[in-house]
Amino acid sequence: MAPLINMVMMPVLLLSGILLPMTLGPEWLQKVSNLMPTKHVVDAVRNSFLGDFTVSALGWGVAWTFILLAVSLWWGTATFRRENA
Repeated sequence: MAPLINMVMMPVLLLSGILLPMTLGPEWLQKVSNLMPTKHVVDAVRNSFLGDFTVSALGWGVAWTFILLAVSLWWGTATFRRENA
């Protein structure tokens, strides 16, 4: 199971910009990374550390954080109920 999780998480780490900012990558990689919700969360955290608290800098990150929170709570609750039914 661990190798499968590693295969899934590696693209998330690379495309979200956690390891390196996506501005260092080629244009096509930046476009692909814009499809990753975690990229917007990472950019919002990075901008807040730089002192940029504008709505444009933090808006998408905060929105995606709440969306991912809601989906995670729903999925976790459904899995817990299914396993304990």
